[in-house]
Amino acid sequence: MSQGGETKTPTFCNFSPLSSSSHQATLNKLCEVARSSYGPHGKIKLIHNGLGATTVASSASQVLLPALDRGDILSRFLLESAREHVQRCSDGGLFVLLFSVTLVQGCLHLAHESIIQLCQASRVNQHLVELCVEYLQSDCCRCRVQVDLSSLDQLLSLTRTVMMSKPACLLTSEEVETMTRLVLQAFLQTVPDSTNAGQGLGMTVLISVLGCGVEASRVRPGLLVNATTQVDQFASLQVANEFLVAVVSTSLAGDIIEGGDGVLHCEVPLGMDEEQAVLSMLFRFGEWLVAAGVRLVICQRVVHPLLMQVLQDEGIVVLHRLGLEVMDPLLRLTGARPIGSFFSEPESTTYGVLRSLEPLKIGCKDFLLLQPSRPVPVCTLVLCHRTDASLHELKIVCKVAEHLLQLVLKQPYALFGGGCTESHLATFVRHQMQEVVDDRLEELQCPRATYIKVAQNFASCLENVATSLKPDGLLHLVDNKIHHHWLVPASAPLESFWEIEGLQCACGLAVAHLNLSWCTLGPTETERKFEGQALPATLPSPLLLDSFSARTNALLVAVEAARVILETKLIIEESH
Repeated sequence: MSQGGETKTPTFCNFSPLSSSSHQATLNKLCEVARSSYGPHGKIKLIHNGLGATTVASSASQVLLPALDRGDILSRFLLESAREHVQRCSDGGLFVLLFSVTLVQGCLHLAHESIIQLCQASRVNQHLVELCVEYLQSDCCRCRVQVDLSSLDQLLSLTRTVMMSKPACLLTSEEVETMTRLVLQAFLQTVPDSTNAGQGLGMTVLISVLGCGVEASRVRPGLLVNATTQVDQFASLQVANEFLVAVVSTSLAGDIIEGGDGVLHCEVPLGMDEEQAVLSMLFRFGEWLVAAGVRLVICQRVVHPLLMQVLQDEGIVVLHRLGLEVMDPLLRLTGARPIGSFFSEPESTTYGVLRSLEPLKIGCKDFLLLQPSRPVPVCTLVLCHRTDASLHELKIVCKVAEHLLQLVLKQPYALFGGGCTESHLATFVRHQMQEVVDDRLEELQCPRATYIKVAQNFASCLENVATSLKPDGLLHLVDNKIHHHWLVPASAPLESFWEIEGLQCACGLAVAHLNLSWCTLGPTETERKFEGQALPATLPSPLLLDSFSARTNALLVAVEAARVILETKLIIEESH
């Protein structure tokens, strides 16, 4: 018994967690969910938490990974690793989950057959992923493309690959092209020009409009906000070249006392209650704004209706209830500083400036477009869709695409998509396992036969990711020159694939020709040469391209997560 008289439940210890059938069953389920959701042909999942919330349709890792956090401690660790990768890179969460789970399953199978020891498998996996990343970062890498930032083709290819990757967006091919160009257009507007290079990247604000077709989506320079006041009140702001703006971050409703402790931090005149005192201070705050020449007041929270009427009578336009999300871009756009108190008069440097405020109607919603008085890299991407579920998924995908474009500015490289990079790396790993020297095996404390078995499993897991990207019923092949992923009808004869009109590898780089030969993707009895043929000087367009930064980080995270699982000897859980 505990000191409080409550019965303390015992701590649970599992000294052989990897041999548990329940843990293995959970890994199987995770693998199936990740594999069936992966890529443009992934199956949409309906997610409901059972607590009365709405049902969500998605195949995005940002939605699936939190929803899957229900299994045992091992699966929760793998899910958390994938989520941390998504928080950092936005893309590749399902890759992390699928690759790490299949690595663990393959190594457990080899250990069960008494072929390897798990500690050896863990070390070899880490060694192999380091070889892969070193190869991807080297100049001799043949599955990496240097992105020409002065050309739109490769930026469009990278963006298009993301826009095509989530079937729950329910986009037609024309709508994919529309959104690809809009996302890239919005991103380019956030990149400062040479005269403002010191500003850093700007911001894209996403606005969702339900009920319109995707073709109604658009990009607007400046900041688009919900119209919280009658639109006809803004005519007075269309004439002036510039006008002062006050941005208020605290509530002006009169019902929230500053400080948050329920204490009024000022003197209340005798005979006046606190509510009257606060309202008097609000009116005095309004007088300060009028005296300063402010023409527009924007409040993050609520403005008291009496204060709003007083300000409007003085010709000041009031917008309130805008929320926290728009505050950062709003401050950038106006150059204002947030006013966090109405007890003291704001300094003159607190106010910002705008050039114009234009009413807009999109679908059935009224908006206001705030235009800056100077070049500011802030724009608004208006997303339209017919259903709420697809609109939510589209918003996620657009955020991912924007983040990946930002990563390209830091590391201007991309990897071939469609499973071609995974196929290429699998061939590279099989080549490396034949070239490993005795000194390296001694360093890894691993016999050559064990090293080869683990490397074969590592390569097979990469190929498993590649084959997950396309629908069933197709034959998965790899060519003998650039080692890319090819898909052909299962009935096509192997010796005459080059005769199939328009046949390309999955990423679109290579076209079938007479000098190419293929074999089935996976382990072969004969050694597969790793030729690493040089890339053509001019790349075709369009291509399927993946983010270099996101994919290399995903590889490392997946292997490190698998390593922790494989080296786990004891699980300690407290029951509550």
